[in-house]
Amino acid sequence: MSANWKGKNLSVSQKKKIKASSRKRNQKIPALSLEEILAEEIKRKLPHLHPLSREIRFHPTRRWRLDLGWNGRQLGIEIHGGEWAQGRHIRPAGFINDREKMNEAIRCGWQVLEFTGTHLSKRLDWVIEIIGEVYDESSR
Repeated sequence: MSANWKGKNLSVSQKKKIKASSRKRNQKIPALSLEEILAEEIKRKLPHLHPLSREIRFHPTRRWRLDLGWNGRQLGIEIHGGEWAQGRHIRPAGFINDREKMNEAIRCGWQVLEFTGTHLSKRLDWVIEIIGEVYDESSR
């Protein structure tokens, strides 16, 4: 998903990237995904954390993946975008499938933090704070 919002908690470089990603589709500037924005902010604001992995397969037989996370800690992050545009995550079938996926992640021993695009655009500091606290707790 593309991030086409203006987040007041983002760095100047993040805002420039978001602005560039909102240009017309026929231009060759790639859209910045919500996952990429969050990964960059985690790296910038929580430098003591181990490097993030992306698209983590957590289930032994299903092809499900978590957007971001740390394999060694079994800590994952899911970003549910499109909440204001009738995106897949809020339509009945998508919502039901996401609940199954999250329950199976827990069953496999994972702890998963779930955020929306709105959380990233309006409450980014809160998102980063929670991620840092849960990450630190997972090492105990």
